Amino acid sequence: MKTFSLIVCMVMSFSMTLMAQNPFKTEGDVIIDFNISPNGKMMVYKERTADGAINIKIKELKTGKVSSLISMKLKWSDMKEIYSGVDFLTNNEIIYVKGENMVSFNLKNKKRRDLAQLPDILVYIKALDNGKGVYFTDNLKLYYSSIKEGRVSEIKEGRVSEINKIGLGVLSMSVDKDDRLLYTIGKQVFCLDKAGNEVEEITSEIAKLVVNPYLIEATGSKNSFIVAGKEGIFKVDISKGQSIKLTDNEKENPVTKIRLTPNGKILYYQRNLDYNKISALEL
Repeated sequence: MKTFSLIVCMVMSFSMTLMAQNPFKTEGDVIIDFNISPNGKMMVYKERTADGAINIKIKELKTGKVSSLISMKLKWSDMKEIYSGVDFLTNNEIIYVKGENMVSFNLKNKKRRDLAQLPDILVYIKALDNGKGVYFTDNLKLYYSSIKEGRVSEIKEGRVSEINKIGLGVLSMSVDKDDRLLYTIGKQVFCLDKAGNEVEEITSEIAKLVVNPYLIEATGSKNSFIVAGKEGIFKVDISKGQSIKLTDNEKENPVTKIRLTPNGKILYYQRNLDYNKISALEL
């Protein structure tokens, strides 16, 4: 009985902590990007302040403690740095854009290293969980960079060639446990396997289950995804042909970013009008 009471107290304490920080409001005026570490213990986010400063910070998800890593005073001419994203390369290393390069910053020794020289584009970043490579996009093209080789290559397979023609742009990217790249263009979901071949099954099945899907997040399952569409945010299982609504999508304040913890228990998201807020949904 004592053990059961302890477990109940721990669950209640966690839920109360989550609710007390929900939504999490940053000190900056705009959150440019945020991502969760591979071990699910930290969140990295990039914010812009009213006076033009760009800050990259780490939040410990268990305690709520926030630490400042990098602060840059940028001009509007430095658009690549201002609007580029941030992600974890490993649990101890983050990646972001500095000048003309994609760089990493080690959380332990505080050292920075250049990973690759970038094309003259604005960059949205998604790293592989094994830390071996990074996908990024300027909205109109997709690229991949091998960390070991430090070489950037444009992905031309699948629907990417069509993006350049119709100009809709990439709205979200996610990488699943099989290193398949999931991405959205307009109101459709697409997927490329490690060889660059299009996985049409995912595109067609999600289209049957979610109206106008425009954001996607991989889960720990090969057939399960978190998808934001016109009517809400859904957990989708294409093997079962099933979609479960997690929350509504407000017409006047739609969701713009979704990030799932590696254990699949908490979904973090940002809405269009909540410029400096990150909300959490316990699944």
